[in-house]
Amino acid sequence: MAYQKPKEEMMEFWRAFQEAFLVLYGTRLATIAAINGHCYAAGAVSALACDSRIMVKGPYGITLNEVAIGVVIPFWIRDLLRCTVGHRQAERAMQLGTIYNAEEALRIGMVDEAVDEDKLMDSVREEMGRFLKIQGVPRAKCKQELRGKFLRNLRERREEDAHQMAENFTSDLVQNNIAAFLASRSRRE
Repeated sequence: MAYQKPKEEMMEFWRAFQEAFLVLYGTRLATIAAINGHCYAAGAVSALACDSRIMVKGPYGITLNEVAIGVVIPFWIRDLLRCTVGHRQAERAMQLGTIYNAEEALRIGMVDEAVDEDKLMDSVREEMGRFLKIQGVPRAKCKQELRGKFLRNLRERREEDAHQMAENFTSDLVQNNIAAFLASRSRRE
């Protein structure tokens, strides 16, 4: 069996991740994710927390495929994806652990643009320019009102979520699946 981190350490890590998410998702500032490589799990959650996501076309994928290793995706991450891509797309993506390339992610609304690698930063600057043309206070107020209920729900349930994630993540099933995944990756390299 793989080395198990004590549940308390996992809870501490998860609380820090929750806090980083709450700050990013709740900021009054406009945020843009520039995705120039694989964007899995926590990376995908961080990208989904942004106001806009621009992803490079190519061999890269974006996914919330935690179910593939036996992790039950937390309620707030399920809600986040559902708010972004709609119920049916979120349901299929999470149950099947679908990894989307940039064009597929654009089609379902997981990203807002799919661009060639050499155009990424130009696209990010153009997108930020669109946000900067809008008056900051009304835009920020609108964003805070749209995201307020989601943020309150996560804040109220943080401890329950951290406990559930620690229980799930430190289970023998998940730890063995992670060990097998890492072993398969090291054999490829």
